[in-house]
Amino acid sequence: MEDVRALSKTLFGGSYRLEVACAVLSGDLISLTSFYQELRNPPSLSCVAKELKTLESAGLIVRQPSLSGMREVFYIAVESPFWETCRHIMATSRTHAGASIQGKL
Repeated sequence: MEDVRALSKTLFGGSYRLEVACAVLSGDLISLTSFYQELRNPPSLSCVAKELKTLESAGLIVRQPSLSGMREVFYIAVESPFWETCRHIMATSRTHAGASIQGKL
């Protein structure tokens, strides 16, 4: 996962941005808590919050109106080629990582 984080930092300016972006692809409504729990080997809650804030600032996710009685903030992804790009980069990096591991065996 460290190679994915290094690649994410290089391409997108944030070590966890690629992981968070791919987590966005896995659900309809997005919340900080659900992301934090979903990510494997999760970064800190503040790192996930920072990535969500960046995605929101870029117009890639939109904050939804609060649900009655809930303090949790939910977001929804905005259609963008960014998401497919992230999916492709993640799949490619996993393929390369697998090939690297097999080459060492």
